[in-house]
Amino acid sequence: MSNIPKARELLLEARNDPFVTRKAQALIDEALGLLDRRRPIDFTARKYLPSLSAEQRVEVKRLRSLGMSIQEVAIAVGTNSGRVSEVINPPRD
Repeated sequence: MSNIPKARELLLEARNDPFVTRKAQALIDEALGLLDRRRPIDFTARKYLPSLSAEQRVEVKRLRSLGMSIQEVAIAVGTNSGRVSEVINPPRD
């Protein structure tokens, strides 16, 4: 089982040892850097389909009220099910 905090603690202790060579210190520093989680630069998904127009939104709500599935509505409107879901279940604050 992994234990990242303990590994970090051991590497920090080894890095501060006066008998550690510069090369070993550089390797320890590199390993410590790998233990830190970094946020991706581009962490949002790209939009492959544009947002729906006001008319399309009205049509989505109408078709959904008729009992069509999300996938059926998406095909009828010419978009994907994610866009239909955005109309039916708007984002919450």
